[in-house]
Amino acid sequence: MSLKLFFIGFTLTLCTTAYSDNNCSEEVFQTVGKHVGIKNFSSSTEDDQGIVVQNTCKTWPYHPEITLAAFVYTRDNSRPDVKSVMIAMIDNKTKKITHSFNKIIEEDAVTEFGSLRFDTAKYQLKPNLRAIGVRFYSSARGASCGEAYWNNQLILFVPEKTTLRPILSLYTEQEQSLQGCLGVPSENSIWEDAKLSISLKNTLHNSFTELKITAKIEPSFAENAADSLARSAPHVAALTLFTPRVEAREYGKLIDLEFF
Repeated sequence: MSLKLFFIGFTLTLCTTAYSDNNCSEEVFQTVGKHVGIKNFSSSTEDDQGIVVQNTCKTWPYHPEITLAAFVYTRDNSRPDVKSVMIAMIDNKTKKITHSFNKIIEEDAVTEFGSLRFDTAKYQLKPNLRAIGVRFYSSARGASCGEAYWNNQLILFVPEKTTLRPILSLYTEQEQSLQGCLGVPSENSIWEDAKLSISLKNTLHNSFTELKITAKIEPSFAENAADSLARSAPHVAALTLFTPRVEAREYGKLIDLEFF
């Protein structure tokens, strides 16, 4: 099993909070629409741009005076597969966006917007710096006979000046085919499923808290899989640990983690 890097005392298990995601208010729609330069920013607009296909808002437990907002929208109705993503921190008092992240994504066979929500667990990188998590779940069917599959992406952002900078991207659900094709029923199929999670360590590096990535890997196989391969696949969950060091100099890039 390989680890691929592409871009950008005790272990504390991260827990979610009582604050839940909800659809954004009309006031937030107007604030974000003004920020991205679209006058009629709505999920039901009949104009040629600004159709919101997804939106979610959540109070940030770390600073309850801040609302976290995420929008997925189209700018050109003739290209419905091209989506714009906007992640924003909004000051509830001034009604202004303090930090934001913008990206254009083209949907394809493996990427299609299914759901977008905030993960406000305590990703406390420093005493005065907490990362904001965004989870993206793709509804794309994937390749017809793929060798690997990944989903439920967690991206960590940190506020920096007026932007939200992504510092780590992790697919928390990954699957690898050892025999046969994923998504295609076969009597001889053998595959591995991995569930990944992030926790905080009690160690520091350059004053930043180190993160621990845990992958619980469970092999599975069809009832009639070849005996030799079936016996070679362990029947108990395995643990794979990786500790990326989050340093100030690494904030200029995105660390993208894959365990297969």
